[in-house]
Amino acid sequence: MEGSPLKAHLVPSQLSVFDAASGKRVWFLSHAEGSDRIVCDESARECLWLMRRGEIKTMAAANSKTVVLTGATDGMGSVVAPMLAKAGYFVVVHGRSPERGKAVVDKIVKAGRQAKFMACNLASLKDVRRFAGALNAEFDRIDLLINNAGIGTGPNGAPREVSVDGLELRFAVNYLAGYLLTRLVLDRVKAAAPARIINVASEGQESIDFSDPSLNKTIPAISPIAGARWRT
Repeated sequence: MEGSPLKAHLVPSQLSVFDAASGKRVWFLSHAEGSDRIVCDESARECLWLMRRGEIKTMAAANSKTVVLTGATDGMGSVVAPMLAKAGYFVVVHGRSPERGKAVVDKIVKAGRQAKFMACNLASLKDVRRFAGALNAEFDRIDLLINNAGIGTGPNGAPREVSVDGLELRFAVNYLAGYLLTRLVLDRVKAAAPARIINVASEGQESIDFSDPSLNKTIPAISPIAGARWRT
């Protein structure tokens, strides 16, 4: 495994203890995405590699309640993530920036809790599908899904923005991405029943013009509340 791209994820200090219940070693690993406890008899690097491939589960994923929080690296999400960890959840910290994600995860880990950063660009439905697939591969259950991520309006006079798929950007990120993610991981949520799905909305809202749902005629930046219409 010396040639594994995961080599850089590990720090020099790894700790393992013998678990009498399983008869195996439990590795406590710190890496770029957070920290994990893994029951595995192989080397630390081999265990981490097996976990990434979905062949073994972390103890946190197996024994703790799991929350997936989108938009967890900034604003309200970055405040709520540590609170959920303190409440006993294993927190999947979603965002676009690995640097900001690591900062949130580090804060949680330093408090003695567990979290993991998983990146996804919600402006790409293909990436949403990849993210959902990664969640389904790693977690048998999702106890709480919080669709918190969203973007606000642009400055007055700003041009219409579109997503990777050519959709109006706020429609894509604030509405379609959360809907698609929820549908794709719904079986994992049902497996954790009684589980919860929380959709964070905006106070700013106005009636939708169903003849122009992608806002081809109405630019969200014109009105402070138009860009938030899809958060409801």
